[in-house]
Amino acid sequence: MRITSTNGRRTRRSTIFLGCRDEQGQWETITYAEALHQTRCVASALLALGLCADRPLVILSKNSLAHAVMGLACLYVGIPYAPGVSSLFLLSQDHKKLKDIAQLLQPGAVFADDGAAFAPAILAAFLRVSGNKRHAWSAQRVAIPRPVKL
Repeated sequence: MRITSTNGRRTRRSTIFLGCRDEQGQWETITYAEALHQTRCVASALLALGLCADRPLVILSKNSLAHAVMGLACLYVGIPYAPGVSSLFLLSQDHKKLKDIAQLLQPGAVFADDGAAFAPAILAAFLRVSGNKRHAWSAQRVAIPRPVKL
């Protein structure tokens, strides 16, 4: 559906912007307007967490709408982010690559769309062990709900 604005330009706010299949094979989609709204909301939350150029975001997620919105939110406010290849981190036993990423980037937060699946990788890479004590990395635990239809 096309909407004509007052200055005569056509906009496509109700046109599908992104889509992906869910676990049942059904399409989940968001429109341009929904993507903009969700991007702004998530961007605001990321800034409230103190993320910035020195405190980037690491995204551990399969390709999904949530992953896309997180990336768009980072781009929207100028926060660097590093998307991870989910299969690499889910299959690894020592999580060396993720540990290297954590050491290099020292992220301010980590987003995982499936916390249970990524928990071993997150614990291995973002916790430091010195002696018998475990010290949490500077990353904060963030729970941002999956994008929903507005």
